[in-house]
Amino acid sequence: MKKNIIFLSFFTLLFICGIFYPIVNLLSKDKAKDLQSLILQKAQTELKITVPHLNKSIQNSDDINLLSNIELLANFPNIVSCFILDRDRKVIIHNNTNEWNTEKHSSIYDKAVIQRKELIEEMSNNNFFLLSEPLGNDHTLIAIVSVKKSKELAKYWQIKYYSIASSVTIMITFILYFLSRFLILSPFNRIKKVLKTITDQQKMKNITK
Repeated sequence: MKKNIIFLSFFTLLFICGIFYPIVNLLSKDKAKDLQSLILQKAQTELKITVPHLNKSIQNSDDINLLSNIELLANFPNIVSCFILDRDRKVIIHNNTNEWNTEKHSSIYDKAVIQRKELIEEMSNNNFFLLSEPLGNDHTLIAIVSVKKSKELAKYWQIKYYSIASSVTIMITFILYFLSRFLILSPFNRIKKVLKTITDQQKMKNITK
C-alpha cells in the first residue's frame, strides 16, 4: 500500500507539472510581449512628441535644432540610433555623424519611406525594431530601438513563474502524500493489524483445541 501511495504522489507530481508547464510558457510569452510593447510604445510616443519640432527645423533650415532634437531622441532609453531619410533613402542627418549622406536601401527602409506612416517593424536581428514617423518635405524619421532589456526581463519573469509553479507543485504533492498516509495508509494498517490479531487469536484457539 505504501508503494502505491508513493506511486500516486509521483504520478500526481508529473500530472501537475504537465498542467503548469504550458501555463507558465503562456504567461512568460505574454509577459515578454507586454514588456516589448511597453518599450516600443514609449519610444514611439517620444518620436511623435519630437516630430513637430523636427518639422519646424526642416522648414526653417535650422540644422542646429534639427541635430539637437535627433541627439535627444538617440539618448532616449532603448533608442540606439536616430536619423532622417529623404525620398531617395539618403540620410540627411544622423546622431552618428559618420552616417551622414549614406544611403539606406534595404527593404525595411524602403517600406518606411514609401508608406510614409507610423511604422513598427522587426529587423533581421530580432533584438531591434525600426520605428518610423513621416515628416514634412517627403522626409521620414527613423529610430532603431533595442528590445534586449525586455527579453532579459522576460527571462527573469519566466524563472520566477517556474519557481512559483515548482513550489506549488511540490506543496500539492506533499499534501496529497500526507493525506493519503493519514486517510488511506493509517486506516489500512489499523485494519490489517486488527485482522492479524483476529487471525492470531483464531490460530491460538485452534492450537488449544
